Amino acid sequence: MKNIATALTCLAMIGSASAASIAINFAENTNQAFVGGTALGPTGIDGSNWNSSIDRDSGDFNAGSITNLKDDSGALTGASVTWNSQNTWVASGGTGSDDAKLTTGYLDDANTIGFDNTTGGAVGVDITVSGITFDTYTIYGILASDAGDQYSSRNFQVNGSYVWGGSNRNAQAEAYGNSTAAFNATGSYWVEIEQGVTRGNYWTFDATGSTVRVNGIDAWDGGRGSLAGIVIVDTTAVPEPSSAALLGLGGLAMILRRRK
Repeated sequence: MKNIATALTCLAMIGSASAASIAINFAENTNQAFVGGTALGPTGIDGSNWNSSIDRDSGDFNAGSITNLKDDSGALTGASVTWNSQNTWVASGGTGSDDAKLTTGYLDDANTIGFDNTTGGAVGVDITVSGITFDTYTIYGILASDAGDQYSSRNFQVNGSYVWGGSNRNAQAEAYGNSTAAFNATGSYWVEIEQGVTRGNYWTFDATGSTVRVNGIDAWDGGRGSLAGIVIVDTTAVPEPSSAALLGLGGLAMILRRRK
């Protein structure tokens, strides 16, 4: 009976597999520390399980690192993040809730960096996450700016590909300057940008590989390329429920045959 119970437990685990994620917030100081206990951000991760720049071991706000990032369950992953930007700043959404705090401090694009014509890459905000164990995943880029409740966001790159397509460094999309502005306008703190269609405060991009680099283009002609945080969500395919059930039943049948 013990072997049968073990097989049934494994079957239950297969059927309940769920995606993991890693969330990183570039907070300015401790007044932006999350209280925790509520779903936060565009994917609803508890604030206590976010990795924050205010918890880093060393480095300035605009250039630092965090090792052994935790995932959305609080478990340590072994992944790490490094970041760099020419400037940092604070949006006007306030700190009245964890959702508001998430878009208060941010890595600023500045306007003194320029474009890397050698590599063709943006060199404004620069973030690298390494040690990712997901086969495939979606990156969420959380926007923030002090350029008003509504502003034009510059394009971003993920591993050298533009989030909003093409190769035009001047591509922009309409954005809310902070999560409070998004809430006031739509009733939701988090709205995904659809370029040319929907104003929002975050973008998504599908990626692969154990290392991912996110770049924001420097400020230009009224557009801003600042970033308040990123979330990496595992999208690796898991067996369909019917397949998982067949797999579990097959294993159970093998155990029963052995016992006979």
